Amino acid sequence: MKIYQTENLRNLVLVGPQGSGKTTFLEALYLYTGLTNRLGRVEDGNTISDYTEEEIERKISLHLSSNFVEYNNHKINILDTPGYYDFSGELAAGLAVAEVAVLVLAADAEIDVNIENFWEMLAEQKKPAIIVINKTDKGFSADKILAELKKYFGEQVSLLAFPHSGGTIDLLKKKFYPPKGSSQDLNPQQSKDFAGLFDKLLESIAASDEKLIEKYLEGQEIPAADISRAFSQAIKGRQIFPVLAVDSLSGQGIGQFLDFVIDYLPAPEKTERLAALVYKTVSEPGAGQMSFVRIFGGGIKSGTDIYNLTRNKSERVGQIVITQGKKRLEISEGIAGDLVVLLKLRDSRTNDILSDGPDKVAVNPIPFPEALYQRAIHAASKAEEEKLGQAMAIITLEDPTIRYQYNSETRQMVVSGLGNVQLEVMAARIKKRYGIDIILEPARVPYKETITSRAEVQGKYKRQSGGRGQYGDCWLRLEPRERGAGFEFVNKIVG
Repeated sequence: MKIYQTENLRNLVLVGPQGSGKTTFLEALYLYTGLTNRLGRVEDGNTISDYTEEEIERKISLHLSSNFVEYNNHKINILDTPGYYDFSGELAAGLAVAEVAVLVLAADAEIDVNIENFWEMLAEQKKPAIIVINKTDKGFSADKILAELKKYFGEQVSLLAFPHSGGTIDLLKKKFYPPKGSSQDLNPQQSKDFAGLFDKLLESIAASDEKLIEKYLEGQEIPAADISRAFSQAIKGRQIFPVLAVDSLSGQGIGQFLDFVIDYLPAPEKTERLAALVYKTVSEPGAGQMSFVRIFGGGIKSGTDIYNLTRNKSERVGQIVITQGKKRLEISEGIAGDLVVLLKLRDSRTNDILSDGPDKVAVNPIPFPEALYQRAIHAASKAEEEKLGQAMAIITLEDPTIRYQYNSETRQMVVSGLGNVQLEVMAARIKKRYGIDIILEPARVPYKETITSRAEVQGKYKRQSGGRGQYGDCWLRLEPRERGAGFEFVNKIVG
């Protein structure tokens, strides 16, 4: 397998709701670049990225899948993520290690709260984003779609490529790409029809650069090289969100998307010293642990030692591979900017930071969402409770958004996650992998009481046994404090 230099790498993460066609879009990229000779389909259970038994049965993506294609002397790493919120931990990992997010939307779908949540997540992480409108065979209106995208995502949305006469129009290059044959310059009629769209795109690009906006407002001609440079910088700075329309089933627009990725999207930045992050861990029965790693700086070679800064331990690097779904290709080293898999590391876990020594490096951990949904869990047979504990140790290793602990107040083992679907998939995986039947049921709630208003009571003690006698007057006063303020005891004994 060829080792690509950092400047020839691109790292993308596919984001989008269930049903938008992310996995089929990835299959179209595989087919176009010659990795496959047919288009895999989710319905047929033969796609490269959805390869686990659970994904094939449910016909949806459930895990972050690491893939790549080779195109025009570049390696494009593509992380395919699930569309359900229950698996948003997988998305968080993908966003942490990819330079650019590709939001995939179906042409006939409306912008809903799920899509808005995806977009907010990209904004929170300040992640550069491009928008791919998929399934254009169901109909595509440039004006309508552009207006709706601007309504929800802002004026930075700019149309770049869209279907026309069975092919694709590229506004920036002013080219028409027919279904077969070489690209052509726009003919006079096409130039006239799409002049307004081109002007809007050029204005958006010029507005991102002070020198270009002056030339644009003065009506000067702007060199193509300056436009391309400004366009790339605007994408990187989230000043422009380009829109490209494709049809994954027919392959329309796929080549233009790949050209766009190489021409305008940023290559990874790098540091000299080794800095890497474990963004995913998979434990395969009989094969050992697979640590998916993004290398931010330096490099990793097989047979060398690396240092786990999170656990203050050295690790010996054995085999290094890259993956296309479940397929593995061995490589001798991983370079800065690449995504690789280290096999059989002993102590490293998801979100661990790796380097070449104990001195700290600048790598941000993955901001995994908090597990708030709870179910009580136990094995159907008491004899399998110990096996269940061992299985859950591996499950929580693979998915950091799942928590497993004993609640001493309710006397239940409780599993926490992001939603019911995630926990159901977890239960099915345990059954298939370890042969344990488990039962999920509602977790008990340890209800507690608190003081809501002021109350006081008086008690008196009198005893005469000769002499001076005994007397006591005691008041007990209880009153609520602000929530979270804790307890306060005030002693006002006198006398």
